[in-house]
This record gives sequence, C-alpha cells and structure tokens, in this order.
Amino acid sequence: MKAMKEIDLQKRVQSDHVVRVHTYGSARDTTGVHHLWVVMDLCEGGELKKMIPIGDGDLLWRIVVDTVAGVCDLHHANIIHRD
Repeated sequence: MKAMKEIDLQKRVQSDHVVRVHTYGSARDTTGVHHLWVVMDLCEGGELKKMIPIGDGDLLWRIVVDTVAGVCDLHHANIIHRD
C-alpha cells in the first residue's frame, strides 16, 4: 500500500518541525473494508489559517521559517515533500 510506504518514510524523520509518526498499521473491518491507522503527535490549535491574525507579520514569518526548516529536514532524510 502506497500510503504505508509514505508513512514509513515520515516515521524515519526526527525533527522539531515535522509531526512525528510513532506507529501505524491496517486492518479490515467486518465488512471487508480496509482501514489504515496512524499514531502521531497531537498538534493542538486548529487550522493554521485561523491562527494567523491579519497583519501579524512576525507570526507569519515564524511559520514560514519553521515550515522551511521542516522541508529542509525532510530533504536531509532524502524525502521530497510534494504537497
């Protein structure tokens, strides 16, 4: 399953800027439907777009810097982020 390969890649990344994956697995329910489950760090606070007050350039800059740091950490692990 392609999703499990991608989750396994993310599980290798140890970064303060990338959500940590602790474990994952899959199972079929009684109707035969396949379900994937992932245990990750909890990210509280809701949607990012709702957290940034209009005109708060300092907070926006911090988010951009942290996002770029996360992408750099992925690249150092030979993972290319495609979203």
